[in-house]
Amino acid sequence: ELGEQMAARLSGVRSFFAGAAEYRCEFLFNDDAEQLIDRAPDGLILLGPAGRFPLPEGVPVVSVGGGRIGEVTSIIREDDRAVGRLAAELFVRSGVPEGMLISTDELDDGDLWNGFSSALDLGGIKSQRLRVGRGNAEQIASLTSRRSGILLATDLLAVRHFDQIERRRDHLWISRGDFPRLSVSLGLTSSVEASARLGFLAALFLIKKINGAEPPGLLEVAPLRMVARESTYRFAGCRNETVRDSLAFIRKNLGSPIGIDEVAAAVGVSRSVLLRRFRDELDMSVLNVVQWHRVEEVKERLFHGAPNYEEMAEAAGFSSAGHMAEIFKKWTGFTPKNYLGHIRQSYQ
Repeated sequence: ELGEQMAARLSGVRSFFAGAAEYRCEFLFNDDAEQLIDRAPDGLILLGPAGRFPLPEGVPVVSVGGGRIGEVTSIIREDDRAVGRLAAELFVRSGVPEGMLISTDELDDGDLWNGFSSALDLGGIKSQRLRVGRGNAEQIASLTSRRSGILLATDLLAVRHFDQIERRRDHLWISRGDFPRLSVSLGLTSSVEASARLGFLAALFLIKKINGAEPPGLLEVAPLRMVARESTYRFAGCRNETVRDSLAFIRKNLGSPIGIDEVAAAVGVSRSVLLRRFRDELDMSVLNVVQWHRVEEVKERLFHGAPNYEEMAEAAGFSSAGHMAEIFKKWTGFTPKNYLGHIRQSYQ
């Protein structure tokens, strides 16, 4: 069964050849790759980690993801620096004081670290890198007690150290997104590879090479986006059922008026019980928690497209754009317009 990422790469290759009727494209799995020598193809695309089967001599080969380095004509892969920058931008928006990349000695994480650390530095956030091995899992459990943003260099680290991550839900966790199904199943915020584009470009590069042109030896493509899940939600570690249900109600009804009485009625407790539970569990008032969610919604919308402030205010549950600007400045020190300009200037 093809994984989601591999299937999307394959769809990109198919879409290219759908518009190139003069070429015939065949698809093989690794187990059938021994047939390559007998078939004598004009060119070859490796869509993922390729086995050690022999490659046909004198045939251009394009690798998607970076497999068989040194044996291929061109490599097309995700831009690790861009992944690092996306993760750092999310941490900057979340206001954490520190960002950390967790990796292993086996991974080549230089570009990921460079993009991550440079973007954190521009945002005024301290950065550090930690390498963990199979025998020292407790390193993650002994992380700084301060609420921090942590980027995992591979989804496999999340599986290997899942218990430690569960105990440290006070941190914000982002995963590399190299195994998408793992990211989804573990509720990890992760980047999404532009897989179909990688496949399309691989086919384009191959045909250029077959026709005598010289495509680049390496092309790095930025990810599509960062998908936010529970692991970067500030209150994900909440253990009280009443407060958890209240948070779910607030998130679901963010565009509507939300007061203490509405939340208490939704979760079936009295006003006084609700206030006490929020104070004990979150050390915040109900209204401040509602305001925090509204401000985070505005931040998210500011980062995705040209802002219409009236529409943004309505979607986030503010009575007007002026009210939104007032509350936003209270939490961030900036109006929405100035906040977006400040972030853009930093990353330029």
